Amino acid sequence: MGRNKTPRETEPAAEIKEFLHEKGDITEIENVLIILEDSFRTVAAFEDSVEQEYELIKEAKRLDIPLESYRRMFETYQSNKAARTFNSPLLKPIKFFDRRLGDIVKWCENLSIYSLATVIGQFTLLAAMAAYFLEAPQRQQQAINEAREEIREQNDVEYSQSRIDAIQSLNDMCESLLGGQLVKANLQGIQLNKCYKFQLSRETFAQWPPQLFKHEGFNLSQSNLAGANLKGANLEGANLEGANLEGANLEGVNLKGANLKGANLKGANLRIAHLEQADLESANLDGSFMSRINLRDANLTKASIVHAVLLWSNLAGAKLIQVNLEHTNLSRSNLQGAILYKANLEGALLRYADLRNGTIMIGAELEDADLKRAKFWSADQLERAYNWEKATKDSNWEAKIANPGMDTYKIGFLIPNDASSHKLYQQGIEKYAKEHQNIEVIPLKTGDSPQAEAEGIRQLLAQDVDAIVLRPRDLQKSATAIFSAYISGVVTINVGDCLPPEAQNVVFACYESDSSKMGYDIGKYMGSWAKKELTGQVVNIGFVDGADSTRYFPYLQGFLAGIKDTGIRWNYTASTNAKSPEDLEKVKAMLRNNPNINVLWGVNQTTTTLAIRAVKELGLSEKVNVFGIVPLTRNFANQLLNPKEPLQSIVDQSPSNVGYEATKHAIAVIEGKVPREYDYKPFPHHLFTQSDQKPVRKLLDSTLDLENNNLKPARLLKNLPPHILSEVPSSLDFTKALMLPAITDKETLDQLQGQLQKKTAQNWQTLVNSKANQTVVSLTDNLVYRVLVNKNGTVISAEGLDELSRSLLKTTPLANVLSQQATNLSNQEIQPVAELQVVFFPNGVVEVKWGKIFVP
Repeated sequence: MGRNKTPRETEPAAEIKEFLHEKGDITEIENVLIILEDSFRTVAAFEDSVEQEYELIKEAKRLDIPLESYRRMFETYQSNKAARTFNSPLLKPIKFFDRRLGDIVKWCENLSIYSLATVIGQFTLLAAMAAYFLEAPQRQQQAINEAREEIREQNDVEYSQSRIDAIQSLNDMCESLLGGQLVKANLQGIQLNKCYKFQLSRETFAQWPPQLFKHEGFNLSQSNLAGANLKGANLEGANLEGANLEGANLEGVNLKGANLKGANLKGANLRIAHLEQADLESANLDGSFMSRINLRDANLTKASIVHAVLLWSNLAGAKLIQVNLEHTNLSRSNLQGAILYKANLEGALLRYADLRNGTIMIGAELEDADLKRAKFWSADQLERAYNWEKATKDSNWEAKIANPGMDTYKIGFLIPNDASSHKLYQQGIEKYAKEHQNIEVIPLKTGDSPQAEAEGIRQLLAQDVDAIVLRPRDLQKSATAIFSAYISGVVTINVGDCLPPEAQNVVFACYESDSSKMGYDIGKYMGSWAKKELTGQVVNIGFVDGADSTRYFPYLQGFLAGIKDTGIRWNYTASTNAKSPEDLEKVKAMLRNNPNINVLWGVNQTTTTLAIRAVKELGLSEKVNVFGIVPLTRNFANQLLNPKEPLQSIVDQSPSNVGYEATKHAIAVIEGKVPREYDYKPFPHHLFTQSDQKPVRKLLDSTLDLENNNLKPARLLKNLPPHILSEVPSSLDFTKALMLPAITDKETLDQLQGQLQKKTAQNWQTLVNSKANQTVVSLTDNLVYRVLVNKNGTVISAEGLDELSRSLLKTTPLANVLSQQATNLSNQEIQPVAELQVVFFPNGVVEVKWGKIFVP
């Protein structure tokens, strides 16, 4: 407190007064300039960029000058200093020649190249070139200053191409952007790996040919990149020490060998990022999403990775010394040879994790960790950890270590209904299993609803399946149930239909035929057939199309386009929404009411079968012809081989081959033989007609006999009580959600359900009955919300499940509850939550339930 101040700590005002007293004949402005120059010399004396930046901040503060103003004056000082360096008298002759060269060139514009060379002479050209190169550093410094100025000016802009160009220019010149302010900047795909510095040292000749240039990563240390978008960027070897990357999008970024010591990556998206050999010592990765990340040989010593997702990650050889992995999902991770010395794995998911080849677990905390189906190299390996007895393990885990044997796999298959396509899928799955004796197939009969599908997935997970093959019941609602399989480390393969792009990252592959092209091919064939078989007649088509389904409408569009391209005369005579065997009478009624129909088209197996039955039962086989999109079964094959049958043509999607290939791909993903990214597999379809006798007969032997087959009997769906998840996503957007621990005590859940019911019911009834509010909202549909409540009954999140619910959230009692509570989960202490569904009915009734399936 009472120590004497050093000369550098003297107050600027006092220093100026003292100087003026001694040099009274110098004006005050001159004195200030002298003090500034002295300060700039002090900062410039530091060669290390980090030390220089620190001194610059101190000097700005000491002289009471705004930091940015001081920085610009210092850069001007440096620029002028460089210019003075090159104003040596020795260079004046060269500069003279440089200036005169332009005049000479203009004078010689009309001369030939030979004449120009003769007039100028070699010495003049050499002198001019020397002047150019000697002034190059000054020009480069000016370019650096301009680039940094451009970056500073774009601080508050989300996307700026000029900023991207400026950053890349700094990288090209091997300059840094230390302490850069790039909050929420869109730098997607930026390439910052172009700095190669000349080196002449022992390293140069350490290998042959000599490495004269060494790659140096871009310096972004201490920068603020919170919320920035760096998806797909190349930052190999970059220096991001101490950088703030909280909530940043780093999906697919290349950070191989990067320095991320002490960096803040909380809540960042690092899915499929490449961080091999990166240094993440003491970094904060809490709540980050790192599915399928490559962290081979990375240093994660003392890093905090709490409640993060490291699913399907590669951590082979990584240093995880004293790392905090509490409640983190490491299912399916490769941890071979990793060092988990004194790592905190309390409550962590390590299902199917590979901990062989010398993985060290000495002193690791394993209380409540899930190690089911994990692979170990030694019993001692696990027993050297703390509380390993309290971890969930396979009952025969020690026997598996003693006799490892061949890996065995369980493949679950969901059967929603009795359609032949599902039996053909199963045929293909079982065919692959028979060829590989280490595979067990578990077929499960569910139902057509997304809820039944979700329950089926849950039951397969309870049986520790390795993969699930299914045809999604609903392209939107199925995603959440499939997500639960994904976070459990189960490979999901879709067949027949693919999830929308925003949900595809929880699926490993989708096998799908081109629906529009299938419709087009059969429509074009039908038109060509009609030209020959119905010569001179108008084609009157009855549609059994099921086109109100999003799944089937593309078939109809393609069919209509195919007919149009044939140029035939045709009428859209009638259509029916018949879609189940019980709807046969609808098809018959359409034929009776429209006796001029001579063609029926079916969009799938059920509708095509209905069309054939209706034609036969009404005795119209010689008049009405049927075309359909169905799998080639023994029954349909026999009909195509019989010219007296009304079925003229089908388009087959080869479900059996799809099931075979889907199973093959699932096993390849598990064994790491194929990339673990989403793979779209367009599957070829085949058009079969009554004219294709040979190919149909050839396929007949391998075609499934639906009545007499030897498929494995499907298990039936059990009626289980509501399921309590151990973890829930904090957001409906599960690709970015923070995984929160769930309240699993039923008594507590019932209590929280009752509390929220009481909070909302009375207020909602008042709002609905209020005349004032009736003029604001005319409610005809239910409002449905997903609500997260902590153990104290505090509502920390409320999200609408549809557009109407989201838009009217502020009119519900939930708005009042949320206005009194913190709604930002990132600011909440991570604690268990209850996941509840709240439904507001137009009549004033409120329903609160737990154990529901929530959909995005």
